[in-house]
Amino acid sequence: MVTPLGCDVAVLGAGVVGLSTAWLLARQGAAVTLLDSGTAGSGASLGAQGQLVPPSPELRPLWQRSLALYAELAARTGMPWDAEPPGTLVLSAPGAADTSRARTFPDAEVLTGEELRTLEPALGPLVTAGLLLFEGRRIEPAAAVGALLAEAAGAGTALRLGLGPLRLEEAGASGWAFVRADGERFTAPRVVIAAGAGARALLAPLGLRVPLTSVSGRVLVTEPAPFTLDHVLAESVIGVPRSVALLAHQTPDGGLVLGGSWYPHDEAEPDDLAERILRRADELVPGVERLRITAQRGGLRPFLPDRAPVVDRLAPGLYGCFGHGGEGYIAGPGSADLLVGLLNAEQDGRAAPAAEQQALLAGFRFGRWKEPT
Repeated sequence: MVTPLGCDVAVLGAGVVGLSTAWLLARQGAAVTLLDSGTAGSGASLGAQGQLVPPSPELRPLWQRSLALYAELAARTGMPWDAEPPGTLVLSAPGAADTSRARTFPDAEVLTGEELRTLEPALGPLVTAGLLLFEGRRIEPAAAVGALLAEAAGAGTALRLGLGPLRLEEAGASGWAFVRADGERFTAPRVVIAAGAGARALLAPLGLRVPLTSVSGRVLVTEPAPFTLDHVLAESVIGVPRSVALLAHQTPDGGLVLGGSWYPHDEAEPDDLAERILRRADELVPGVERLRITAQRGGLRPFLPDRAPVVDRLAPGLYGCFGHGGEGYIAGPGSADLLVGLLNAEQDGRAAPAAEQQALLAGFRFGRWKEPT
């Protein structure tokens, strides 16, 4: 059975990137259908920590655009987030401040351990140095997914969720087809792949090889702490395979959101991973290990070799916006906005988007990597 979706653009993936893409397209008047094998946010988006810390310089324009979209989303829906940044403390323990991070953030202030404890008295003596970044905000993933879904649907996006596994095929004059396990086919003239870790398997049968590596991460939420954290906390060394490093912030009710685990997706996480996360947090913020865990969440973070996403046309009528790693909330809405500019330019018959957008897109082209796939 073939079912034309009757849309201008079909977006596959109802996480923060796909939801943002659908919202931005639909509010411009495009007929959009949003598809997902599961429910909204059921991939990495609902399992994220929700820290909007400053990224690398290459991703900063996407992050800045994401912040602007979150501000608009909060004004429209009442979504809770930090309208004013509490700032981020990048912690080094032991040793001197991470000079590579200082180069990444030229506006950062390098602080000693004592200076850090003056700003954040809950920090323990193992913290010897660090950086103060004047940006860094918090967002609640479930609230963000809910707000984006409501705005996308309110702008006219048609939702087809819970479809189960999907396969992507060329469909001739109809454009592209999504094929369900029972053989049902949905066709659309233009398609955006915003499927996160699933992009690799979707695109490989089309001869589009993507060197995505998925990493699993665990996030813990605790009962209210007997102390206050005024900043977002991030350990300076993050992303070492099979490791745990501190990422932490406090929720309005006083609970802590803790993360920082990093394990290859094809390896089982340690049975005591939650205890390891608590233990590392307690080393830097004494007293954390005694807190009761009230919730756990997690998901797969899809990384490309250079840790930057794809935002590009992959084939005629086929576009990609994926590979955000652990920075889906940081760069995802901004990536969606950039992709929508590309879609609009091609829809209007222009050979390329505006010069500023072209310059940004150059860093996120498909196939820019040299590693074998």
